[in-house]
Amino acid sequence: MVDITERKQAEDELRVHVNELKRFNRAAAGRELRIIEMKKEVNEMCRRLSEAPRYPLDFEQNDRTIM
Repeated sequence: MVDITERKQAEDELRVHVNELKRFNRAAAGRELRIIEMKKEVNEMCRRLSEAPRYPLDFEQNDRTIM
């Protein structure tokens, strides 16, 4: 009979680390999305004041040309 205790422990540790990485990625993505939203808000305020946008969001223009 083969003892698979170490393998099971390694699988459990891997599962824990994968779950931690998923949580970290969700948090990081959430922060990035909020930063983009804040930059849009600042750009909108600049537009209302007839100023140039402070934060060029080039990816928005790329998204529009793809569609």
